[in-house]
Amino acid sequence: MRVCGPEALPPEELAVSIVMPIHNGGSYLEETLGSLCSQTLDSCEFICVDDGSVDSSFDIVQRFAHIDSRFVPMSQKASGAAAARNLGLTHARGRYVLFLDSDDFFYSEMVESMSRVMDGSCCDVCICEYNAVDCKRGSKIRMEVTKCFPREKAVKSRSLPNLFELSCSPWNKMFRRELIAKHNLRFQDLANTNDALFVTCAMARADSIYVLGQPLMEYRFNRGDSLQDQKRNSPGCALEAAKAIAGALKDVLSPGDVRCESLAVRCASLAIASISASAYDDAMLIDSIRSAREFFAGSDLEKLPKSVFPGVAEWLKYKSVVVGETEAVANAFRSFGFARTHSVLSKSIFAVRLIGIIAKCSCGRRERYV
Repeated sequence: MRVCGPEALPPEELAVSIVMPIHNGGSYLEETLGSLCSQTLDSCEFICVDDGSVDSSFDIVQRFAHIDSRFVPMSQKASGAAAARNLGLTHARGRYVLFLDSDDFFYSEMVESMSRVMDGSCCDVCICEYNAVDCKRGSKIRMEVTKCFPREKAVKSRSLPNLFELSCSPWNKMFRRELIAKHNLRFQDLANTNDALFVTCAMARADSIYVLGQPLMEYRFNRGDSLQDQKRNSPGCALEAAKAIAGALKDVLSPGDVRCESLAVRCASLAIASISASAYDDAMLIDSIRSAREFFAGSDLEKLPKSVFPGVAEWLKYKSVVVGETEAVANAFRSFGFARTHSVLSKSIFAVRLIGIIAKCSCGRRERYV
């Protein structure tokens, strides 16, 4: 029987380990670390792993460590965020683990609120909602985790058909370290999308999940950094993540599992993301489309119905890749480009082009059978 609650902690174990990879932290680092200092939970540690920064990031972390004993500074040669998280994880002493980013902001009650839920519900994963902050426009929007999940109670993972509609981001999810150790979960060594495998496998392996219906952090985007450039330079990472997920969970979810369709859509969406990230290079774009098709064929993902996708736009992209002529699909994705946001007009034009590709192929099939 699982023993929960603070009284179950051995003397040498902390309640929570927070692992944060840092690489050239920039203008947000001090504010981010300050928000860690403000956390109301004492029984925690902030494992800050500097990933070969060439600025003053590590010095800043060390300065905070002199102020707050909960900080644990670590450093490694530049090896990427996945390696930094994995290194921090090997040194984690907490009963629960939270993976945070060095440019976000965390409300003072975040760690304590999530750990209290973990203690009280005995869930394997606790998820909080968050506020998305557009750094370019200065706006803030409250983001719901998903409308498909019940709030404020532990729910069995295997009972959630839409489980994998949850994002692959780890920074609003607290994990039971016992779950991570039992299944040897690690972040994938990729330039980007390196958290998809870890989060997806953790959600699949979790016995129960709890969604807190309150925002406990601020996620910053449109920071003017090179995230999109990283995805353009390594567009195949999302597809590699999809392949790894499909392989890792092949024998975990049985054919009758209600989560199977949701997992299939996640893998398909990651493959499509690789195509979108290749939109600025003609050769990579063609190769990404062909690679995605090979993946679909080899993973029995060629006949997903529209009903299993969270939106029509996602299904149109998937269906056009499956049935469309390669050059026509490439032209559509090339014209749409790769960006975090698009105008309503550009989305509409893209959708019309995809509909045309699908319709043309459907007509061609009918003509062949007449």
